[in-house]
Amino acid sequence: MEENTAVQPKPKKKKRHQFLFVLFMTVFLMFTGQGLGTAIVYPFLNRVKDGGWLFLLEIYAVFAGIVILAAAYTFLFEKEIFRSYLWPSAGGPASNSLKMLGLGLFAGFLVNVLCAVSAFVAGDLDFSFGTFDALYLLGALLLIFVQSSAEELLTRGYLYMSIRERYGRIAGLILNSSLFMALHLGNPGVTSLSLLNLFLWGAVCTLIVEYTGSMWFVMAAHTAWNFTQNILLGLPNSGIVSPRSLLHLEAASDGLMYSALFGIEGGLPAVVFLAVLCVLLIAYRDRIRAIYGTAAVSEIKENSNV
Repeated sequence: MEENTAVQPKPKKKKRHQFLFVLFMTVFLMFTGQGLGTAIVYPFLNRVKDGGWLFLLEIYAVFAGIVILAAAYTFLFEKEIFRSYLWPSAGGPASNSLKMLGLGLFAGFLVNVLCAVSAFVAGDLDFSFGTFDALYLLGALLLIFVQSSAEELLTRGYLYMSIRERYGRIAGLILNSSLFMALHLGNPGVTSLSLLNLFLWGAVCTLIVEYTGSMWFVMAAHTAWNFTQNILLGLPNSGIVSPRSLLHLEAASDGLMYSALFGIEGGLPAVVFLAVLCVLLIAYRDRIRAIYGTAAVSEIKENSNV
């Protein structure tokens, strides 16, 4: 009996995943979403007592509009990407679960604290106890989750997965990490070291999504990173300082270990930790893929070895 050895044609690349269109849609969804978020938040601005709540609404809650538009656009036009936000076929039950959400929160907290401890030991930071308010801490965590999720849904979600489908993993990683870095160019105190850190953060999150299929992990890790440094430690979050935090920053020295204006992300420890994470993720990618079931679901395996 003769075997059918006909080569299956490669799936046709989607035209809507062309570089310029994806980049345009990402920026469009981001700025339009912020406008929508501002409209949602605006009625509450004159109804809340300050005490840091206005800061949370104006800086973090406005990202709710991006979450809404990113979810709506992908639901209508990018069903596979939309599914990755919820329960991805690429990973199975382990990918987006409460366990992965918890692991992401722990990972983001741990790496941020390690960076802060490194700067503290070097004598670049000095703390005192600030304000403890359980309701405020919980509200901050939830609103920062909205902000962090919005950025991840657009960059590691829509942008990365669209570019990956047409151009391969490496192109997707470089583009979404570069855009994430570029979005912080206007932040106070930005330096070349802080930009490198932002790029590496994007690369780490991209590799995690690629190897585990878990958007929830990176959304939670991003949340924990921002929440820890801005609300728990009272440090600048990419140059933005919270008026209220659990710890109060008494003094900070500007140097390689810490950026007085930009924060932990402007210091050398973050570069080291994130670079090491990148290396470890790539080195153990086959084992990670085997655990989360992503090894058998590579749509564009031939395009890259990442």
